[in-house]
Amino acid sequence: MRIPICIDELRSQIASKGLAESDTIVILGGRRYVEVVMAAFGGDYSYELPLAGVAGIGVMMQSLRRHPQMEQTIIDLVEKGLEDPDWEGLIYVMGWHDLPHFVPLFVGKTERRGIRRQVSENIRSIRTNTSAFARWGDNIDYHIGDLSHALFRFKAYREPKKPYERWAATLFETPGSTHLVQPVFLYAAPWYTYSTGPSGSVCPVKQVTQELIDLAYMRFPATLLNAHRR
Repeated sequence: MRIPICIDELRSQIASKGLAESDTIVILGGRRYVEVVMAAFGGDYSYELPLAGVAGIGVMMQSLRRHPQMEQTIIDLVEKGLEDPDWEGLIYVMGWHDLPHFVPLFVGKTERRGIRRQVSENIRSIRTNTSAFARWGDNIDYHIGDLSHALFRFKAYREPKKPYERWAATLFETPGSTHLVQPVFLYAAPWYTYSTGPSGSVCPVKQVTQELIDLAYMRFPATLLNAHRR
């Protein structure tokens, strides 16, 4: 089978387009093309292979979708945050019921800084970045992609992750069903260098996320979907 581009040509394009600065490389193609792209970039990257092992791209369309209101909220928070040098990222809590009867199911974060870049690949170009979308992206290894994989059991480069199989069993009535057990809410908030966590101290976004997970586990150990640190 003929590959449409050789490794040297691809390396030249990587250099000319500044692609080497990316943290994550998404490869859409078959096994041979994946090998060429990985050889051109090298091993110092995180690779996403959403079509690996998939019978066809149509299978990947069997995916859950984010609510438009949720998408706009995340876009607004990220774009406003990037204008403020003190903004560290977002914290978010998914759960059942509205306030004051909210039951947290999952606590997470998305950070401003990436591994190599000042702005993480998870939030860069947030309006069009549906694959990552502040960790709620459609690709495998992101929340919506992994939840879709666990729910619909389509073929991919790996088996569905166990934590997202628990997500699927908790949130939906039956395997493969898009009917929720009950409505799901998502609360998101910006976090700044001067923000104060539940402990009463100023702390970074990573620390406050863990504090919230610990508090949620104390009140709701049976339903919290985070892996609890013991």
